[in-house]
Amino acid sequence: MHFDASGIIYAWDEYPILNFPAFWAWIETRIADESFRISEVALDEVAHKYPECADWMKAKGVRRIGLTDDILAKAAEIKGVLEIEEEAYGAGVDENDLLIIATAKLEAEILLTQENRQPIDPNRKKRNYKIPAVCEMEEVGVTCQTVRELIKASDEVFG
Repeated sequence: MHFDASGIIYAWDEYPILNFPAFWAWIETRIADESFRISEVALDEVAHKYPECADWMKAKGVRRIGLTDDILAKAAEIKGVLEIEEEAYGAGVDENDLLIIATAKLEAEILLTQENRQPIDPNRKKRNYKIPAVCEMEEVGVTCQTVRELIKASDEVFG
């Protein structure tokens, strides 16, 4: 599982540590066994909005994935699939999103994001796709989950 900033920020907002300690203990366990990871790009986004969340993740030893040539190449490939030329991003993903998706593709295959799903529409410009739609594209092939979907799929009971 790879964290997008929106996924961990949503969890931080909606499931406060003081009120949901079992949930965060489970997250911590998954961080410790490296099942949950985050790219440096996403962690920087988290730190910008909630420094205390980023500090918590770092203190728990979250595996931080830096940019590699493979990640940069995969991001460039996805950018091409989306028909984004140079810096002409649309209303969809931006450069950081492409790096996060590329990291998930190479490191995890599942991306935790809270971005709203969009149907893939052949009439919409691909550069306007948000993270879930980009991930669902056959050429990308990354599974997205929301926090709720993650909790349900875990079969854990937090109470």
